[in-house]
Amino acid sequence: MNHNRTMPQVLGLVALVFSVLICSAGAQTIASTDDQLVDDIPEYQGTMGPDSIFYGLKLAMENLDEAFTPDETARMEKMMVHAQIRISETKTMLKYQEFTSANRAMEAYQEKLNQASGELNRPTVDETDLVPVQKTMFKYHAIIQDLHSAYPDSSTLAEILKGSTAVQDQFTERTQVKIQLKDAGSHEMVMVKVQVKEKNKPKGTNGSITETPTATPSPTETETAESTVQSTETPDDQKPGKGLGRDKDADTDGNGEGSGNSDKKE
Repeated sequence: MNHNRTMPQVLGLVALVFSVLICSAGAQTIASTDDQLVDDIPEYQGTMGPDSIFYGLKLAMENLDEAFTPDETARMEKMMVHAQIRISETKTMLKYQEFTSANRAMEAYQEKLNQASGELNRPTVDETDLVPVQKTMFKYHAIIQDLHSAYPDSSTLAEILKGSTAVQDQFTERTQVKIQLKDAGSHEMVMVKVQVKEKNKPKGTNGSITETPTATPSPTETETAESTVQSTETPDDQKPGKGLGRDKDADTDGNGEGSGNSDKKE
């Protein structure tokens, strides 16, 4: 990669990239994919690759383009377009054995996948519109697998594959569609409908409110219970208010009126 550029050329290049990204906001579409798994991503031929000092500015402009896209599905499609550019950059960096720059591009690729998965929780996202994004993601995953086979010592590629698998699982859970190869060793993708498993209801939801917890009775409750037992031993204490703790004691402990009344009745 050529790094010997004059400052006017660099500034002019930055201005050109900025204007192109702003003018193309909302115009980029996802690369069309069919059921045939083909690696049609070329090597990166631009001048602002991950080895450039302006690479961070390039990524910031892409994020700005996505942020100004109000539709969630269209925004995820742009994320996949930018993810494709990251794969293209990775191919070029690996070809020239610039592994640090290749890792930088792959980390930016994983960030795009994470951003796309973050859109899944939005209630306005239609599951049907997510399937094309899911198919494109599956295709990119297969391409990165080939890159990892060619460069097995790359720990970054191995981590990216794990992260890519996790994001695909999130898409499968939302769309209930799984993308896979038709046969072992085949390059033809097929969509498999995932059966929705009925979730078990939480146990104890109906009885948790009405159940009486087992606990040690308070002193007041113990006193009331003992008084109630004593009241059942006296046949005459059947009137309301009798045998309820302190009320009974007040009736019998006054001036002996309770016992005196019973003597008069005899």
